[in-house]
Amino acid sequence: MDDLWEPVELTKIGVPAPDSRNKFKIVFTTRSEEVCGHMDAQKKIKVGCLTWDKAWNLFQEKVGKETLLLHPDIPKLAEIVANECGGLPLALITVGRVMACKKTPQEWKHAVQVLRRFASEFSGMGDKVFPLLKFSYDNLPSQKVRSCFLYCALFPEDFVILKDDLVYFWMCEDILDEYGNVEEAKNESYHIIGTLLTSCLLEDEGDSVKMHDVIRDMALWLLARDLGKEGENILVDTGAYNAPNVARWKNAKRVSLMGSGIKCLDETPKSPNWSCKSSFITTSEFVQNSHKMVAGGDNGMCTPKVFELRAYI
Repeated sequence: MDDLWEPVELTKIGVPAPDSRNKFKIVFTTRSEEVCGHMDAQKKIKVGCLTWDKAWNLFQEKVGKETLLLHPDIPKLAEIVANECGGLPLALITVGRVMACKKTPQEWKHAVQVLRRFASEFSGMGDKVFPLLKFSYDNLPSQKVRSCFLYCALFPEDFVILKDDLVYFWMCEDILDEYGNVEEAKNESYHIIGTLLTSCLLEDEGDSVKMHDVIRDMALWLLARDLGKEGENILVDTGAYNAPNVARWKNAKRVSLMGSGIKCLDETPKSPNWSCKSSFITTSEFVQNSHKMVAGGDNGMCTPKVFELRAYI
């Protein structure tokens, strides 16, 4: 049985329950470890992403040798593009098929730029890859859990996020606003993190978690889509070296410049949404050069509710 999202009562569909007498074996696939528990799975096999060798072979197969040999620079660029897929077969196949007709190094360089900065705009990602991955998001038990998942996309690719940090971020954002003390909020936060781990939307790193690159791209796609309906947006520019255009700050509900090379802004951004409901996550060097901007005051910019000075404190 393939792709189960909820437990199935075998006898109701005419399948005898496996036992020592009939020696039946039932094999099923699911994206949720919780389903495995409800189905009394005796053996669980986690299917991870492809190793680099297998991922590279699959990508080459979809692109085709003819395209890869058109220019001496293309094979190296193709490796970079394939690496952006993070070993995810669905992404490797989709991107590989798109790149099969790209015959110049410039087109391949453009593909790298798009995948790194605006993955949802890459052909096939926003209409084929992300909608399929979104089933895991849609099947999360509550909107609160979905909000916590989307919040993790504010951090850079491959960033290891401390679980305890998420407790305070989610509390300050009023995602966990019904608790009178930190301990109760922390308990639910760890429950939510566990739910995201068993749904394969986060990866466990001991006392931390991280998000797969393609899953993060999907989360940013969802954030942009959902906030856009409310007339709001997000500004996540974690790999930039130049300050984002001030116009992009307008109606920004959350801003993340972590891991960027931005040292200061050419102009002071103004966003009416920053009062009491926003996040600003950045790096120490930016803060040291722009302390007046983030502190609020006469420049028309309100103080954000979550102000994380990564590597500053």
